[in-house]
Amino acid sequence: MQAGSGQKREVRNLLRTAAARVTLSVLLATLLAASAARWWLGDLAVHFRLQYAALALIALVVLVWTRSWSWAAASLLTLIINVIAAASILGPIPDFVAAGHAAAPRTTNVRIVALNVFYHNSQYERALTFVRSARPDVVVLVEITPQWRSAFEQLRAAYPYQYYSAALRHLTFGSEVRGALLLSRWPIVHAEPVTLGPTTDPAITALLSVQGHDVRVIGVHAAWPLGLAVSRERNAELVALAARARSATEPCIVAGDFNITPFSPYFRRFLTASGLVWGAQGAGWQPTWPTFLPPAGIQIDHVFVSRGIQVQRFARGPGVGSDHRPILADLVISAMRGRS
Repeated sequence: MQAGSGQKREVRNLLRTAAARVTLSVLLATLLAASAARWWLGDLAVHFRLQYAALALIALVVLVWTRSWSWAAASLLTLIINVIAAASILGPIPDFVAAGHAAAPRTTNVRIVALNVFYHNSQYERALTFVRSARPDVVVLVEITPQWRSAFEQLRAAYPYQYYSAALRHLTFGSEVRGALLLSRWPIVHAEPVTLGPTTDPAITALLSVQGHDVRVIGVHAAWPLGLAVSRERNAELVALAARARSATEPCIVAGDFNITPFSPYFRRFLTASGLVWGAQGAGWQPTWPTFLPPAGIQIDHVFVSRGIQVQRFARGPGVGSDHRPILADLVISAMRGRS
């Protein structure tokens, strides 16, 4: 009996120690996230609010069971902070999004898909199969190499209007041509590359003629903010994109891999500066990266729309061999402007 009791106490102590360490780690990460607006490491830490909340909840259960009340209180505080931060972002769609469309006399339905194919990925057929099955009207593809460009030529009949924007990228080992590819069922009136930053693939801005009306589509792959310099580059890119979107006189859709989650203060600044609406608002948590480590999943692939556009649906697609999952949005566009 005594031996059994001793083993139970030992297991209890081990669980209490492990839960206390988890609580301390998550609390420190939460405090680091509070510096997101001032420090690039804080901006990296802020993306994992839901993971922090989940770990804090697990630790809290263990600490209550082991009657470690001080650590349980710290775990509860950490849980509350992260749940509140997540709830403020992942709540329902604001009324003005629907209201902006309610009285519109003319509307057009648009389905858009965005995907970072991952330039090392060679599973071309999986991506092609997804696009064929999803049947979007517009497709934004990033990290497109010449090999991927050639693969998507198979969709030329379904998407006769295409624009490829690429540049030579200098990588750690060698160099490679990479960029963005826009596929459209509708005519591309005008398209041009957009240079965002020295480490970033060229983006695309295009004017589409959608049933005789102008729609602006911007496809983007922002810099990955790993390090002070590249973090500043990504933030500057968001500022430039916001200005470009706000200056658009047509209904505007901005889609792609932004390398930022809605928990970042720079994300919220982008929304404010651009006047755009986040397409996944109210759709719940939709982690798109990394597919190889689902528990650490964060949502960095997005669709943003101008206020004359209603988002009817936002969803992720299946894995296609990339480290990203594709995203899909069904849009209803009002306040259309005809071509002269």
